[in-house]
Amino acid sequence: MIACVKKCNVRGPERTFCGYCCYVRCLALGMSSTNSKTGRYSHQKRAKDITEVQQLPMRSLDALRMTGAEVDDVVQTLMSGQRSMHARTRPSRRERLKQKHEEFTFLQTLIGPHRLISHEEYSDVYVQTGLDVDGRKRRMETWMNSIENCIEGFVRFCKSIPGFCQLSIHDQTRLL
Repeated sequence: MIACVKKCNVRGPERTFCGYCCYVRCLALGMSSTNSKTGRYSHQKRAKDITEVQQLPMRSLDALRMTGAEVDDVVQTLMSGQRSMHARTRPSRRERLKQKHEEFTFLQTLIGPHRLISHEEYSDVYVQTGLDVDGRKRRMETWMNSIENCIEGFVRFCKSIPGFCQLSIHDQTRLL
């Protein structure tokens, strides 16, 4: 990279596109020069990857062929995993909405109509009393549990795919 003799403005709408000055500013802001890469995929990295792949032991395609019964077993495993992942373990949407409506009408009759409160007001009440006055904490915990259940189901499904568990942890993580 050619050093710039003038100090270019690399901020705001008047910034110029001087690569050197942008690079210097990035370094000043904490960018690591050793972890930076130029371009998308260097020739050196590409050559290294090709060599690495060529050194892998090649399997015969005959070893990968499956009989009809083996294919059926794999398909059944995948389908049962998919079904278990989407199995209904909680009330239907209609039942949940009905329950929420009943809770809402009960609260309105108990304490009267209520308004939305700001985050600051909620935090003050929660810190002082420990009460989840409008159900924010409960809703967040419900959403987190739901997301956690979905992720666990997805991981169980992936583990049921033949050969998935034999992959390295790094490859499993990337596929997930």
